[in-house]
Amino acid sequence: MTTQSESMLEDAWLAEPRKRSRLRIGLVLVLAAALVFFAGVQVQKTYGAGTGSAAATGPQAGGFTPPSGAVFPGGAATDQSTGQDGGSTSVIGTVVSLKGTTLKVEDFGGKTHTISLGDRVRIVVEKQGRTSDVRAGSTVQVAGRTDAQGAVTATTITIR
Repeated sequence: MTTQSESMLEDAWLAEPRKRSRLRIGLVLVLAAALVFFAGVQVQKTYGAGTGSAAATGPQAGGFTPPSGAVFPGGAATDQSTGQDGGSTSVIGTVVSLKGTTLKVEDFGGKTHTISLGDRVRIVVEKQGRTSDVRAGSTVQVAGRTDAQGAVTATTITIR
């Protein structure tokens, strides 16, 4: 049997609010952070990281026709053709040289690309342009086709 004083002590102990340990709260927070980190790792494994090459080979920005029928800079022609297909490539950089139908462009990474200009290449300078509008020192975006040997033939050059 318990005495009255022991019973009062037990009642007081049971009535007292339970204190949460700071250690327990810290461990719960660390566990939650670890679970969020692990979930992020799994998402990264599933979807991977882009190399940035997809943006360079994708369609050109602004690929729609304004009401006037003109072409926006970097956009598609009025017939909605971008000159890009499965074997297409795009280079953005500074013109190093233009000799005849051979254009050399240094991209922003420092790599020099040699591009051949076909008879049907379209030069865009806020308006329709000509091959003579392309000069050394110009910043250009070149869209074209890549052959089996890796040579690029320009289909569209946009002077920036």
